[in-house]
Amino acid sequence: MERIQDAEGGAIALLDENNEMLNQARLTMANITRLQNELARARRGSIISFTIGGVSLGVGMPLIIEGIRTDNSTMLWSGVGTIALGGAIWAIGHFAFQWW
Repeated sequence: MERIQDAEGGAIALLDENNEMLNQARLTMANITRLQNELARARRGSIISFTIGGVSLGVGMPLIIEGIRTDNSTMLWSGVGTIALGGAIWAIGHFAFQWW
């Protein structure tokens, strides 16, 4: 009789251990899914970020350089505004709307 009770206790302990392992596996799978979603979002966001940065710097820097070189404040501030606008668009899209 004592051996049967020991076997029942061992079986219950094994079931509890298996249940704990199952819960850990579910949590791990949920974390993997979340990380995969974050990776996909980061990949999409990096392309958009480089595009916005490249366009704003590609347009703004020549305006700034030519504005300094020719002493043209309108051209200089247009370049600064272009870069600032690109940064603002990226920041608003990323932090406020979470587009990327």
